[in-house]
Amino acid sequence: MNISSPDWAGELQTALSREFNNAPRLAMLATADVSGHPRIRAIVIRQFDADGSIWFVTDTRSEKVRQIAAESSVEMLIWLASQRIQYRIQGVAARAVDRVSLLRQWDLLSAKTRTMFVWPASGEPRDDVAMAQATPPSEIPLTFAVYRVVPSRVDFLSVAQPLHVRWIASETDRWVRHPVNP
Repeated sequence: MNISSPDWAGELQTALSREFNNAPRLAMLATADVSGHPRIRAIVIRQFDADGSIWFVTDTRSEKVRQIAAESSVEMLIWLASQRIQYRIQGVAARAVDRVSLLRQWDLLSAKTRTMFVWPASGEPRDDVAMAQATPPSEIPLTFAVYRVVPSRVDFLSVAQPLHVRWIASETDRWVRHPVNP
């Protein structure tokens, strides 16, 4: 039986709230490096839209920025341990350049997180003195970037007992869920 809807986005939003409450909502973001090798890292979901779009922020000096510029297709994994469910979301990541999106995300960051955007670049030698002396910038720095991942395919898996449940839905299929074997 096919269940038609982008209801998965509402269900995921509810599951995220239940899992993380007021804690940061984490996801794994997978990209490919210039050699085609997979790269994965944790990101904080900064915004989740009704259409399933996922927003995150990053430092423009990070490898993921260069990787997304070269190949915008990404996959995200959201594992909700207490509920024993996972969402794998394939989509296209695009950098937001409009001032409204940048300000909206910047304004939601804590002062401590804002300060990270004036630290030395990720992967550079650690400079504890510079990091300790850094203060939150008063303006949005050029190192701040906002990305939106627009989903094209969702693979859901519940490993809760007694039976595992899995379905796949895609935008090209008008988000109709197709049950598949786990």
